[in-house]
Formats: sequence, C-alpha cells, structure tokens
Amino acid sequence: MTTALVKGVVGAGVVFAGALAVLQLGLQRPSASDHVGARIVATLNRTRGRGAEITINGSRLHATCRRTRVWIDNRSELVTVGAHVVERRVHGDTRELASLAAPDLASAELELAGSHHVYARELGGHLQRGSVPVEAARYRGRPAYRVVLHERSPRVELIVDGRTLRPLAARYRSSHLVGSSTLVAASRRSAVGC
Repeated sequence: MTTALVKGVVGAGVVFAGALAVLQLGLQRPSASDHVGARIVATLNRTRGRGAEITINGSRLHATCRRTRVWIDNRSELVTVGAHVVERRVHGDTRELASLAAPDLASAELELAGSHHVYARELGGHLQRGSVPVEAARYRGRPAYRVVLHERSPRVELIVDGRTLRPLAARYRSSHLVGSSTLVAASRRSAVGC
C-alpha cells in the first residue's frame, strides 16, 4: 500500500513538473520593451497633450486639441471616433485641394497633433498583440525612446522622454506625406488637452 502511495506522489510530481516546464516554455515572457511600453501607456493615460507644431511635406501647421477633437490652424477640425478620424472643414477651399492631393492628410495630422489618448490606444493595441516595438534613442541630446506605432505605411513613430516617458515628438511617413511634430504638453493643473 505504501509503495503505491509513493509511486502516486512521485508520478503526480513528475506530471506537475512537466506541466510547469511546458507552461514556461510555451508562454512568452514580457520583454524589456514590453515593460517600457506598458509604462509609456500608463504615462499617456495620466497626462495630456495640448497640441503640436507640425511640419508636413514642408508646410508648417499648428495643432491644438481637447479631448477627442483636434483643430489644425483653425481651418479644420478632426474628431476621433473609435479608430476612425472624422474631418470637418472650417474653411473648405484650400483644405479640399490639400485633401485631394494627399488622401491621408487628416490621418497624418491626427497622428502628429499630440493626442495622448490616440497614442495610448495605438500602443495599447501593440501590448494586446504581445509585441511592443520600443528602442532606446536620443532626442535633442537627451535619452529617449522611439516607439513604432505603425510599422507599415503609414509608418508612425512616437518619441518619449527616457526618464519621464512623456511624449516629445512624432513622425509620420506614407507614400504621399512625410511629417514630424514637436509636441506640447498640457500643464498638470489644466483640464484642457487630449
């Protein structure tokens, strides 16, 4: 009877150890970039952007934002609805011509406008899929991280401060447009921002 009990306990231990080994090999452990990505999402969720100074194909624009709305030089308003961008024109003539020349202009402006909400949602999607493309970088001489929000066209990168993880800049590249922006953070006491 005792021998059967010992064999049962040893057998259960072997099965448990084997199952544990399979789980450890089968489950992917979070990488260092996954940990940094999660910390960046946490920072984005508790901070806000006020807007950005944008350059797209050589043209300079100014963006301001509040909640889910972004205004580009007071000539158009971009509204995020889920994963989509809805554009409302304020002064239609020049805006319509620019939109015809580059069909992804509204998307580029939104990506470069400095919305922490938009960046958190996109980076959160990477975390859910289990791959966060984060690289150590330098921005204006200081340590930073470059986070790739979209790898394929359009390619979108977010640059965050290496110490505080607050967004500093963004870059956009598609077959139609090349753009970059310097992001403006909202003050800590301000309710304004996105």
